[in-house]
Amino acid sequence: MLMLLSYNLKGQNDYGFLPPAKASVIAETRSAICVPNPASDRQWDQTKSFAVQVNEAIDAENIAFGKSYPNYNHPSYNSGDALDISASILKELRRVYESDGIADLDIEYDLSVMDMATDHSCAMDLDNTFCHTCPSDGSFGARIANRIGGGCYTSGTENIAWISTEDLEQSILRIIYLMMYADVACCNNGHRENFLNCSYTNNTKIGFGIIRGDLQASSGAFIDSWIMTWDYVTYGNYPACGTGCNCNVSIGTPLCDAVAGIVLPVELSSFETQSSECDYADIHWSTLNESNHDYFEIERSVDGLAWETVGKIVGTGDSKSLREYSYRDDLQSISAKEVYSRLAQVDLDGNVNFSNVISFKRNCKEAVIALYPNPTNNFTMINSSTEVKAISVFDLRGRQVSVVFDQVRSTLKTQVLESGIYFVQVESVDGDITVLKLYKE
Repeated sequence: MLMLLSYNLKGQNDYGFLPPAKASVIAETRSAICVPNPASDRQWDQTKSFAVQVNEAIDAENIAFGKSYPNYNHPSYNSGDALDISASILKELRRVYESDGIADLDIEYDLSVMDMATDHSCAMDLDNTFCHTCPSDGSFGARIANRIGGGCYTSGTENIAWISTEDLEQSILRIIYLMMYADVACCNNGHRENFLNCSYTNNTKIGFGIIRGDLQASSGAFIDSWIMTWDYVTYGNYPACGTGCNCNVSIGTPLCDAVAGIVLPVELSSFETQSSECDYADIHWSTLNESNHDYFEIERSVDGLAWETVGKIVGTGDSKSLREYSYRDDLQSISAKEVYSRLAQVDLDGNVNFSNVISFKRNCKEAVIALYPNPTNNFTMINSSTEVKAISVFDLRGRQVSVVFDQVRSTLKTQVLESGIYFVQVESVDGDITVLKLYKE
């Protein structure tokens, strides 16, 4: 039931996770919410598993709200089935919070809601915009009436998110985590409230739409993305919904065949990491066709969200035959265990198109710790492949300097330091101690 479409979605900036910028009133309406919202975001940590991060968030909520929510137990599912992944995780999350009135329901997928969600994803392609309410598909209320029936439900809402990574399972895990625990800026954790709505009943059914395409940012660059739409409705009566209601009946997804993909100036044949050590990775790619091509930029990310350019390779220009390229990425200055790479293809007119994202795990036998930025002015981040327990800062005379260390963000605030050279002693939770040199501008 997973639908993969290679369409081009033109919308907003490459934030990696994009809450809706203009939500319709219908889409953002809430009913009684039982579980308190976090007061601050908990960012995704690519070095930790989904289950570990969720349980860390739950522990923090227990302390902040005086609760006793139990641990999250990561369920088993088919990692290639978007529906099975999302349904299993949502059910387990609802079990965790059921002490606050969240019914531990096995919320089922409904074919008519699936149609609605999939059409919504496709509508974003038609309208070249990332939106709750896409013009080609009408308002959310109109979409329900069209796919399910005007008087067949008592409530409905939708959540949309996108993220750039090749791995379907990891995309869904990260999206659900961000919607639950890092969504304060959008609607005061409104997406979390929809996951944990305490008014759901056995008549509540969900749909999940997912396509893969290129989202064009305001800069003009195309970003390889998963476009996810999660919708729900609560029927008045299920499965006997009444005359004129499409309960669990597929009516097709007419929007999905509406637009063909664009023709890119470079046709990639391959893009892969052929070898990866702790200090470097050898990236290789090849093209079958190049037209009006200027150069490639090799981009790296440690979380799949923020990207930096690490290299540049001049292209052939115009070619109809196989061309092969390679680049060795120096990883000594970063600490992440997993690294993401993509290509930015720039044509002679200055237009930019992005490749798929690949990821690889570094072969590091020991913990890797680095400071970034270094030299620094106001702050530096402690990038560590293991959890940091404490830090100490010393000047060249060996005197300890008082500085503020934000352990949640692993950030050392350095604006109080005078210009010069300092030594940062980093102690991990395992008891290992590393000393790094810091340059304060």
